[in-house]
Amino acid sequence: MMKRTGAANFMRANLIAASIMALLLAGCGSDPSGSQVGSRPPSTMVDRLFDPRASAKAHGELAAGYIELGNFSVALDEAKVAVDTDATYAPAHSILGLVHMELRDQVQAQQSFERALRLDEKDPDINHNHGWFLCQTGREREAVKFS
Repeated sequence: MMKRTGAANFMRANLIAASIMALLLAGCGSDPSGSQVGSRPPSTMVDRLFDPRASAKAHGELAAGYIELGNFSVALDEAKVAVDTDATYAPAHSILGLVHMELRDQVQAQQSFERALRLDEKDPDINHNHGWFLCQTGREREAVKFS
């Protein structure tokens, strides 16, 4: 039974990695401004290939996958990259909050959830995650408004 669980985790991690690569490669052929690639010269090759929001989303999804696998140190690294890449991407802050929650760092978790809510107070996933955090830390009454 252990081999099956390990194989399932390995397959899930590979599926997540393949999905991320597909997202990143999809962004290579398009320009966020809507113009055709090559219609204006990019200032650098990195500018043309790098979309901070897509990168933050990809790293956030990787972090979520590592949380599911129980690898919190790698999840923390990925969540930090997501936040550093696009500090305005609210889901990345929520994922960072979940990692800190798993690591029992309540102060950092609370700060991450609050930042996520400041960026997008209507996001149902962020509200759910914050409410869950509050319940897990004995603050059920506060959690009600996030459910």
